[in-house]
Amino acid sequence: MTALLSIAFVGCDPQKGGTATYLGDTNQLPSLATPTGFTVTPTEANNIRIAERGNSIAVHHVYHSGDSYYVCDAFFGSKEQEALTRGLRINGQTGAVFDDEAGEWGPKPE
Repeated sequence: MTALLSIAFVGCDPQKGGTATYLGDTNQLPSLATPTGFTVTPTEANNIRIAERGNSIAVHHVYHSGDSYYVCDAFFGSKEQEALTRGLRINGQTGAVFDDEAGEWGPKPE
């Protein structure tokens, strides 16, 4: 099952119905590798999620595509497209959070 979940999906812009790569879940944070070209680590991305949305007892799945992380609640399970459409989008270089309603990047949460 773990091997199946770690299959990489790459190639398209997620904003145009593309795909993402599953990195792992928040229980695995210390062992998750930072994607090539990113300066924000998966652990930092999760800390940004907590600052933005509050802490949660649920495990979260961490995906990446292009220049962004996508962190989504895995309580009922998650799939790649759910992460891209419902997950919190965090810029992998700056830590800024994408505001879906405004359609633009907001500041990095402190």
